[in-house]
Amino acid sequence: MEQTQIVENEASGSNVDITEVEKHQDSVSGAAKANPKADKNDKESGSGPSGSGSSAPEPFRVFTQDGMMLRVRGTSADLIIFKRNFISCMALAAGETIVVAVHKYPASNLTHRARFQAFRAFLAETVHKYGGIVQNAHIKTALYGGSRDEIAQILVHGFSAANANGGAHGCVQLVPAAHSLDAALSCEVDEAELRHVLVCRVILGRVQLVPDGSNHVGPDFDTGCDSFTDARTLYVPAGLANSRICADFVISFKAPSCLWDYATYATQASGGFVGASRGPRPQELPINLFAVLDRLASFVTPLQMTIAVELFWKYKGNNMSRHELIRQLRLMVGEEALVAAAKASASVNN
Repeated sequence: MEQTQIVENEASGSNVDITEVEKHQDSVSGAAKANPKADKNDKESGSGPSGSGSSAPEPFRVFTQDGMMLRVRGTSADLIIFKRNFISCMALAAGETIVVAVHKYPASNLTHRARFQAFRAFLAETVHKYGGIVQNAHIKTALYGGSRDEIAQILVHGFSAANANGGAHGCVQLVPAAHSLDAALSCEVDEAELRHVLVCRVILGRVQLVPDGSNHVGPDFDTGCDSFTDARTLYVPAGLANSRICADFVISFKAPSCLWDYATYATQASGGFVGASRGPRPQELPINLFAVLDRLASFVTPLQMTIAVELFWKYKGNNMSRHELIRQLRLMVGEEALVAAAKASASVNN
């Protein structure tokens, strides 16, 4: 018999009303209005909607072009708390993590407004399904970590099978906001040494416990999680992700290059795993996967290397996500060999 449970908001220990979430978004969005001069500077420098020309500074042009997103500036208490909460959940890496920029959708973005209406419609449907009380739908703040370009594609086109693992039964995987470090491990460092996470609202509804490696949410459930007591991963079926997930902000931040070492230390200190049963993912080093693959031959058998190359080209052909590639490599060659190859490639590149 499947285990089911309605998961509560992890950060506060209570459920979240959609109106309260909207108020929070409005208050953070109001940070940009709190400093009109800063908004003017945004436009003049090209970091705001009207500054989408060639003057827009990298690496944020991919978020601000065509007025897609607006950089939030100012020193409001809400913005400070927003950043502080993210950093505090970076665990042992908090002291070396700096939030460089926060971007949000402007009110004029018609695409976001349409997606938000779809999100509200699904919320109403979920509320009706579970007794007509909005708290029973359980809206949770979660993070999606990836490369800068992947996040930019999600902002424009929404989530798709490309962001999911496991083929036809694939799910988009997100991390509860209370575990920023887990999301950071999924990020890819860009040329400016920045990582980027997408801050989203997720309608949980009826939640299924998903065994490690299964990544399958049954038809009688709305979402999945890896633990009922301390969820570190949320699973949303890819085909329904754009009605159950509403993206709100992009956080761009700098973190130490040795995040995996921080995660490993936290794992040893707690006697458990970072990211629950998934364990830490050794993909946060500022290297590319091709370089890791090149060094992997020194640590695995010829047969393992042949399979690793096949998996890599499957990933390059957009038939497998980065998350799934690394997960399968970890299962096949072992975490020790993969980490050794990652560190070896990093030392060669440096």
